[in-house]
Amino acid sequence: MQRALASGVKFTYGTDAGVFPHAENNKDCGLLVSMGMRPIDVLRSATRSAADLIATTDRGVLATDKLADIIAVDGNPTRQISVVSKPSFHARREKAGPGQVKLVNFSSPGKPRQR
Repeated sequence: MQRALASGVKFTYGTDAGVFPHAENNKDCGLLVSMGMRPIDVLRSATRSAADLIATTDRGVLATDKLADIIAVDGNPTRQISVVSKPSFHARREKAGPGQVKLVNFSSPGKPRQR
């Protein structure tokens, strides 16, 4: 892993293994940091790099007219990556139709609210 990082190999975050319960892959963040990735690079691998890999332009960054899962955490994930596993807020910005966007709030586990 460290040689790949030093060589500039581009990493993306995620799996298609299908063997993990939903919303638990954030535990891999700490593993990637322990293997030599900087926390900011782990975050990029889960956002911008993942969108680049699948050649999509409608996600990967927080911007107007982009899809996004948004979380808020208590702390700075670029200094302590483990804070991403305990979000204090989680919402998904989705397209609802031409020129429309809806925000689905998942802050209360199992009880999504629409805004």
